Amino acid sequence: MTDTYQRLVLAVAGALAIGATTSACGDDGGKPTDDAAPPVTVILKDPSRSSAIAITDDRAHVAMVNPDDGTLSVYQTSDNARTAKVATGKRPSGVVLAADGKTAYVANRDDATVVRVTGIDGGTPAVDATVAVGAEPVALALSPTGKLLFVAEIAQSRVSVIDTATMKVIETLVVDRPRALLVTNNADDNDADEQLIVPEFYGAPVAGREAKDDGRTGRVHVFSLADLTVDKPISLAPLDSGFHKGGDVNNPTVFASPNQLGSVAIAEGRIYVTSVSASPDGPARFDNNVFPVVHVADLATGAEVTGAGGTTNLARKIVDAIPAPTVDAPRFQPGDLADIAFVGGKGADGSVVAYTIGRAGDLMVRVTFGPSGTAIGSTQNKLIDLAGNDTIGKCQGPIGLAIDSDHGKAYVNCWVSRRLAVVDFAQQAMSGTFEGSPAAVGAAELSVARGKRFFFTGRARWSNAGGNGAKGGEGWSSCGSCHPDGLTDNMTWVFGAGPRQTTSTDGTFSHGGGAQKQRALNWTGIFDEIHDFERNTRDVSGGLGAITTAPAPTDCNALDKETQVSLVGIGGLAKPLKELADDAATATCGHKDWDDMTAYMKTIEPVHGKQADGAAIDRGKAAFAEGNCAKCHGGAGWTVSRVFYDVTGANTTALGTTAFTRPPFFPSTWMYDADPAVPTKRNLISGQPAIAADDTGPLSIGAGIGEIACSLRNVGTFGALDPNATAALELRPVAGGSPTTAEGRGGYNVPSLYGLAMGAPYLHHGQAPTLDALFSDARWSFHTNAGNANFSLALGSGTKLADLTAYLLSIDATTAEVAIPTDVATGGSFDACPAN
Repeated sequence: MTDTYQRLVLAVAGALAIGATTSACGDDGGKPTDDAAPPVTVILKDPSRSSAIAITDDRAHVAMVNPDDGTLSVYQTSDNARTAKVATGKRPSGVVLAADGKTAYVANRDDATVVRVTGIDGGTPAVDATVAVGAEPVALALSPTGKLLFVAEIAQSRVSVIDTATMKVIETLVVDRPRALLVTNNADDNDADEQLIVPEFYGAPVAGREAKDDGRTGRVHVFSLADLTVDKPISLAPLDSGFHKGGDVNNPTVFASPNQLGSVAIAEGRIYVTSVSASPDGPARFDNNVFPVVHVADLATGAEVTGAGGTTNLARKIVDAIPAPTVDAPRFQPGDLADIAFVGGKGADGSVVAYTIGRAGDLMVRVTFGPSGTAIGSTQNKLIDLAGNDTIGKCQGPIGLAIDSDHGKAYVNCWVSRRLAVVDFAQQAMSGTFEGSPAAVGAAELSVARGKRFFFTGRARWSNAGGNGAKGGEGWSSCGSCHPDGLTDNMTWVFGAGPRQTTSTDGTFSHGGGAQKQRALNWTGIFDEIHDFERNTRDVSGGLGAITTAPAPTDCNALDKETQVSLVGIGGLAKPLKELADDAATATCGHKDWDDMTAYMKTIEPVHGKQADGAAIDRGKAAFAEGNCAKCHGGAGWTVSRVFYDVTGANTTALGTTAFTRPPFFPSTWMYDADPAVPTKRNLISGQPAIAADDTGPLSIGAGIGEIACSLRNVGTFGALDPNATAALELRPVAGGSPTTAEGRGGYNVPSLYGLAMGAPYLHHGQAPTLDALFSDARWSFHTNAGNANFSLALGSGTKLADLTAYLLSIDATTAEVAIPTDVATGGSFDACPAN
């Protein structure tokens, strides 16, 4: 705790104590004087919690951030009319309102600022103060007196404390990638007896359990506002999902680990934390992978509540409540939980009622947590569908929730459709939507908007439909389930190729200026277009997919009449799926959804670099050069990986028979020959060859699936040093049989360096928990020295290691890219792929 914070707490406590005094002594020896009384401090009505939307204490106004156009919209609740719209900064992500009903604070994620907006109760609000904070501020909360403003900086791994009187940062707290905040409120005028609740967004890895269903625990930090000391963090445990492995009731149920702890609320001394809980150990199946879980913990004891009225998997509750959905009575899942808030006080039986929203399902769920258990829905219905229609508008991609208990309403920030939604509790239904920011216009902007919708939804054709028929997908999951904000969930999933850490999609396309370069896709370069993920939509999410046919053109978009076009022998690096999707004779419905998804993914912004000492970053840049790291991580998008050809069937067929020569200056272990009798020869698109045991790994029999071979590099990250550990780690499942050795022994598709501040753990199998571990653990020494055999980081303790880490964590779209070097002796490039 800094002296500044201590002085502020004492000053606030003293001022409030004086304010509570009914009289003061004057010069006449004790006669009370009216003009000696200080102004009364207005206390917030409720606990302050982070969200993308907020309502004033007098319930007169709602304020909502608009990330797409950098503004804050203000509405009057009397008629839901928008009364003002004010520019706040780039990509505003969180808003919180002061007790005066006139002042808003907004966190601008892209600008790394917090702004104060005054006059929101009138028609001309304005920004009157700006504070620079750490990388990627995403959430805000106020102390009850409003004297202290807390800022969650997810890429900085920090919470900043702002004195709202001076609008200066007076303290910082180290928390691993926080995304949600809450400050308790016991309704007195003393901030010092309150607590700051800070969940870590990502589940904390459990030693030795990476890629296992119980491989993460949730952590929630509890700070005392008296001195900002942290109590023992609350731990949230993996839970039984209630769903059977592979959907077979004869199999055991799968466990799910807390992850993506994105919002927090409080009721009756318990905190409620939403999670997109993950079951990464397979099988890859819509009801076996991610779950909308609300974790419950008791603040007094610091323990998770796992009994009646405690931690709950809402997916299981919904399936039990609606076991047999139909077209006329459909069932939906919230998918990726985004926010939670409570209504009213506790019931006669001690129960409390919350509402929570899910982004993938466009859904609101009423949840009653009671002493006899947890229940969903009401007498009107089990679920509140936010999908809407053309008459009242659509609430797509809900990300924020504010409740007006006094008038029986809820307000929702509909991020994708850029609207405010109003939910009437009396009807348990959405009653209308209102513009937040203008809808997309123009062909290019509309394509991006549609692509964003497809990326973040599990409705319609994008997930398992169950018995919903024409109503489409139930909303189990979306691309955003594993790629929140288009980034990464930091989970290591067991896929058909083996263990695979989720790759952040901000590195799919370069962002450093000039023409955008596309990186080859997946860890072994087996995809070359976004359209290839049609297989994931069908096989993992259980959806219809977007490459379809129908009996007649008028039947397209009637999801019960469309049928999937066969992908046998197509996709990956075989015949491009875009060509199939564009083939009107086969894919008669002609959907352009994957084109739109591609357009959106080109706009995903890389995570802003973690701020650090500039001198350390400069020294780290020099260390990066000394280590010749750019031999793999140079060029556009910070990777040598690229799709170097126009993706057409003719090209991929030709590349499958076109040999390329491994540059003679490459270490022989970087790329393996297809045929030892023909040194340095391999086809540009080919499977991994058989590889003899060497210093980088064991014997491999090879794999036939096509890969963009010239983009792969083997830098000793397959498995571990110990052969037994490698055998246990590098496994891929086989349907109906025993697991076999994973793919990747011949090298991996070089990842981008964007977003490393958000991306731990590292490597394809997630075995390096931090960058320090990646560079100091002997298991990955081959990787550390791949560019320079004599490169030394004074392993484990030297300042060079800290400097290199600071530089890598600072890399974002604004960082000057480092060119791919050339070999001194031959002048050849370390980019082994040919020009386009």
